[in-house]
Amino acid sequence: MMRRMSIFPIRSTKNAWNVCPSVIRLPYNEVARDCIDLYAGRKRDLVRYMLGMADFYFPIIEQVLDKHNLPLELKYRLSSKVP
Repeated sequence: MMRRMSIFPIRSTKNAWNVCPSVIRLPYNEVARDCIDLYAGRKRDLVRYMLGMADFYFPIIEQVLDKHNLPLELKYRLSSKVP
């Protein structure tokens, strides 16, 4: 199977990934890279929409995570499931 050419150079993507603060271990691997390429490329409009809705949904999600003593970073993972 041939890999598609990435939108961003691997080095800059990996450097940006490594400087992001995180409570949860987020390894940089091929799956992460494919997701970055997908949402920075073909699904860019969806990302724009989700970021616009974040002001509405994030406070609700944060309350539930906080109530259950879960890391607030999970809101980004959970918000990717919102249609």
